[in-house]
Amino acid sequence: MSDPIRIIQVFAQMNRGGAETMIMNLYRMIERSQIQFDFIVHTNEECAYDNEIRSLGGRIYRVPRYNGKNHFEYIKSWNKFFKTHPNYKIIHGHVRSTASIYLKIAKKFGLVTIAHSHSTSSGTGFSSIVKNILQYPIRNIADYLFVTAGV
Repeated sequence: MSDPIRIIQVFAQMNRGGAETMIMNLYRMIERSQIQFDFIVHTNEECAYDNEIRSLGGRIYRVPRYNGKNHFEYIKSWNKFFKTHPNYKIIHGHVRSTASIYLKIAKKFGLVTIAHSHSTSSGTGFSSIVKNILQYPIRNIADYLFVTAGV
């Protein structure tokens, strides 16, 4: 029997939020001998679902949380990840604000890219303007676009 297809799920953290709970519900139900979820999170903190992910056979990787000042460090961490983990073929991004960065890098390494928005709002104020600018290229980078706002 061959190894399962490993899909990278990208989240800020794996706590009990709506998108995280939706993915965990799917994760519990999939045939993990054929498909396995691994996670990249933007925190060094242990999160609510981390132990369960590991118990289901998933791996958890960590990248720095993007803050603008660490733009080049953020890019470097994603490049390093894909260089050292060439076995991944699919990335499913749930962090919309920086998806144009990490999905572009994933494409460079030959991955199928999925951008999944669980909200149609970018918030308000200056940060929403920055998020909208960062998010605009996603439509040209991602191979697949999913929107489940209000679900």
